[in-house]
Amino acid sequence: RRCVQETATTLMYYNSSQLNVEAVFMLPIYEDVCIESLTVKMGDTIIQSQIKDKMQAKQEYQDNLQQGNTVAYGQVHDDLKDVMKIKLGNIPNDQICLLYTSPSPRDS
Repeated sequence: RRCVQETATTLMYYNSSQLNVEAVFMLPIYEDVCIESLTVKMGDTIIQSQIKDKMQAKQEYQDNLQQGNTVAYGQVHDDLKDVMKIKLGNIPNDQICLLYTSPSPRDS
């Protein structure tokens, strides 16, 4: 028998500086759970996650960051396997950012 529990996390970040900033969130995760989706909402802008090859995703994040685009990237932390690291880049000043995650059990 398999029991599944669905949980969602909502985080809020407010950029009170005069510049665009990069924020890094560290979310605890259980060993048998993965993040199924990541959605970032800032005003009318919505960023919806896509699962990609890790190296490709990192490169796209850096490219978009350098181009000044608001961008998100997430991965299991390299050293801490029970931590999900989520980066949000170029968060506009005076902006409230809502981050939603939805974990699900990993396939056995």
